[in-house]
Amino acid sequence: MQDSHHKLRRIEWVDLLRGFAMLAILLFHTEVYAIDTAIINYSIYVENALALFFFLSGYLFNSQLSTFNLRYKLYRIFRTLIIPYFLFTLLITLAKHLLLHQYFNIEAILFGNASWFVAALIVSEIIFALILYIIRSIGNNIHIFKGIIGEGIVFLFFLFISIYGNTIIASDIWCINEAMLALPIMMAGYGYHKHEHIFNQYLGKGFVILLSFVVLVAIKIFERIESIDLIFQPVDINNYLVFFIDILTSLIVLIALAKYFNNIDSINLTGRYSLVIYFFSGAIPLAVNTLFRTIYPQYTDFYILLFLAFITIWIITLAIAHVI
Repeated sequence: MQDSHHKLRRIEWVDLLRGFAMLAILLFHTEVYAIDTAIINYSIYVENALALFFFLSGYLFNSQLSTFNLRYKLYRIFRTLIIPYFLFTLLITLAKHLLLHQYFNIEAILFGNASWFVAALIVSEIIFALILYIIRSIGNNIHIFKGIIGEGIVFLFFLFISIYGNTIIASDIWCINEAMLALPIMMAGYGYHKHEHIFNQYLGKGFVILLSFVVLVAIKIFERIESIDLIFQPVDINNYLVFFIDILTSLIVLIALAKYFNNIDSINLTGRYSLVIYFFSGAIPLAVNTLFRTIYPQYTDFYILLFLAFITIWIITLAIAHVI
């Protein structure tokens, strides 16, 4: 449903990136539910996929920059994130309880642990909206907080929270640590949207994209050699400089590719339904891998069969999301 004061429109390259990120998560979950660990190393692509979601969330914050309304934004978070979180986690937890006889863990739902990514997204968006509102209110009275200076102050504040907040606060309640880690990435998305015409002039150049790709490959190799941990959940990062260079260069490359291709129907459709698909990204991989294991117990010995399981999971989750 569209609000008369806040018209929503689809941005094709954003849907494409969301779809790509969701496919990365599905592939990771396919491998984990098949052999209890990732075959393709987590640090190669998973943290980049998660960062994409938070970056795009910040990007879309800027869609109505001139008419930003805190009350409306909080309402949107409640309607599009909080209600779906409780609805889907309750239904999935109940299904697991009835069908698999698993413990009905209502505490995990209430404390935001039933779907850590959605919980972190909810918390980070609420914090982001509140800080944005405060800075804009200050900016109306204190000129230094206006424009790019105010944005820079917010980014540095979020960066400080991201790096040092996780050493001060250690809590899994509503995934506050993961939310703090996401805040500077969301601010980067917000700033990118506001100054997109400038970024397009520089970051869209071929040599910048190529250089970013070379740096990204080099940083991935460096992470592997030095055994650097860059894990989003639970937060386990032992080199924040490498983490943010990794995220920055991957964003430059992926945004350029997404704007070039713009629309790949099946992936864009996945992006549009990404939130619903995410809720089923545990249950469906579990069910499909169980089916494959029943049919052919040694299927994990052949990655082509595991990839077939991934495609099956993608089709099923997309179909469910489309029906819902």
